[in-house]
Amino acid sequence: MHVTPVGMPGDANGLSVSLRRRIRAHYELVAPLIANGFARTPLVYATYPRGFDAEAVWHGPVAQRLPPTVATVAVDIEGIRRSYLALSAEELLWLCDHAGAVEFHGWGCTAADPIRAAFARILLKSDAPGEPVSAPQNGHPHREELTSAQAIRQLAGAALLLHDLLKEDGLQAITLMAGVHGAALWVPFTDGPRYCDLQSYLDGLSSEAVRRYPQRFATEPSSHWSGRIRLDVGTNAPGRHSALPYSLHGDDRLYVYAPLTYEELVRCS
Repeated sequence: MHVTPVGMPGDANGLSVSLRRRIRAHYELVAPLIANGFARTPLVYATYPRGFDAEAVWHGPVAQRLPPTVATVAVDIEGIRRSYLALSAEELLWLCDHAGAVEFHGWGCTAADPIRAAFARILLKSDAPGEPVSAPQNGHPHREELTSAQAIRQLAGAALLLHDLLKEDGLQAITLMAGVHGAALWVPFTDGPRYCDLQSYLDGLSSEAVRRYPQRFATEPSSHWSGRIRLDVGTNAPGRHSALPYSLHGDDRLYVYAPLTYEELVRCS
């Protein structure tokens, strides 16, 4: 995902006052929860200066010297040292108020060392979200009504299969779902493995999922709708980010990347 370096904080002008109030109210509730798990880790955030109908603008490495009162995290990425804002509950709310931040992302690293993983992340994506699952008998039914329930069941069922594969290796996972937009499995580690070592394991896990369930999973994008879920583990690297738990998704419905228990996941499937 392309990230624009931080210059000015951002711009909330593309969003209505009511939307900005809803966003602020949400993060008032969840900012302490996000900070509890990810405090002092590098923060990436998205703004929508032209509204949700336009693309997000991503803000990552800071492009200017900041006051010493602003906490930052230095990260060496491909031989280049970059500084990111350090995540805190106060920083999240400040960015909502002054930068128009909507989504908050990170790469699940340890607070002590941003090139070591506190979490592995497996992203689940439909190969063609928004395409009808079957041809309508008469007329043209609303596409979203036709696909939403099916997409959620598909994502939840795929997540359960991955839970089982991880369990075979003695690992557990936390599932995040954001409506029909996708899902992610966050796999916690206590020993902080380096991302370069973690990547080979995740590549093998993805390949095994495709081998066992070729009709359910793929690792490459498809040019047409096949009903399979694409597994993406390429974001497990410093600077490569995905939505943090309890982050909003940037659209008018403001879906939340909500952690689900295993039992809740079963009910969704």
